[in-house]
Amino acid sequence: MIKVLLVSTNADEAGAPRHIENIVKLLGRQVEFLCIFGSKGPVSERLYKKLKKKVFILKGMRSSINPVKDIFLFIKFYFLVKKINPDLIHCHSSKASIFGRLLTFFTNRKVLITIHGWPWRGFDGWKFKIIVFIEKILVLFSKCHYIGVAKCLLKEAKDVGIEISDRNFSLIYNSSEISKEEITIPEDNLLNSKFMIMPARVCAAKDHAKLARAFDNSIFKGNLVFAGEGTDEKEFIDLIYSLMKKKHAKVFFLGERNDMAKLIFHSEFVALCSNFETFPLIIPESASMSKPLILSKVGGNQEILRDKFDSVFAETQDEWTEAINYLSSEEKLKKISSNLKNTYIEKLSSSRTRKYLLNLYKKL
Repeated sequence: MIKVLLVSTNADEAGAPRHIENIVKLLGRQVEFLCIFGSKGPVSERLYKKLKKKVFILKGMRSSINPVKDIFLFIKFYFLVKKINPDLIHCHSSKASIFGRLLTFFTNRKVLITIHGWPWRGFDGWKFKIIVFIEKILVLFSKCHYIGVAKCLLKEAKDVGIEISDRNFSLIYNSSEISKEEITIPEDNLLNSKFMIMPARVCAAKDHAKLARAFDNSIFKGNLVFAGEGTDEKEFIDLIYSLMKKKHAKVFFLGERNDMAKLIFHSEFVALCSNFETFPLIIPESASMSKPLILSKVGGNQEILRDKFDSVFAETQDEWTEAINYLSSEEKLKKISSNLKNTYIEKLSSSRTRKYLLNLYKKL
């Protein structure tokens, strides 16, 4: 059995840690998994119940760059990897992938990097230049293989002067496998109402404000639910309320949740309003439950899904309002849901991802 070490900076309900959790679900019978996280969180806690002493916390491994602290952390990471002695190291998130690639400078260990999104996005000026420079050095001199979760990643890299050869790159779209247990948690009062949901943390990549204004101007008669880290904080709630004129009482602020699958399953549809994306995990998660999506026209969102066929796309404020109105129709909602189910089976099923990823593990 192949021994694979999965590494992530965070262990919260964000895309990269949940992607790791899904990999363990998909390949847990064929592969021996161990995990390193930079901090404790809901994902590390759930995986600890499943993997027990095979989950490690490397305290201090954070997304921000601190040269002095990072040197000492990398030394700890080096010796922890030596102790675990995996056949393959599979890194997720920016800091974890930096440590993984640095490891190839000093050892012959096999390293695989999943790119969920380039770390320079959302930055400008000298920070942007430094991050791009670091990535250029790591891509040029490290010996590792890359998985891109969308085709757009290669173009984004090329736009800043980074070339990744085809022999060192594999395209594997995110997939998801939702168990019955995840959607049959006892219901609460919210689930008895009609609602749409945006399951996303408050961060530069997401545009909750645009969605709130669009919802306020839409004909949708249900509620709007914001779920994700930061969505229950007073500053965020005050901002959303300040943008709305009509439907204050119809907005729910849930904060970070560990039952997101249940919320999505009981919603009418999912909205992910973004400033930038790669191929968010919410696409296969929602598709696996045939739950229609409204998505921004960014990143890899349109590489598989088609507008008004198996999803709805929007860009401007007016387009977001129109998209919500479109899915307010029961007939159109059912049509999108049916088509999305077929798209999931044909292009995003967990069996496809399981096959491609296992073959890559064996090859490396």
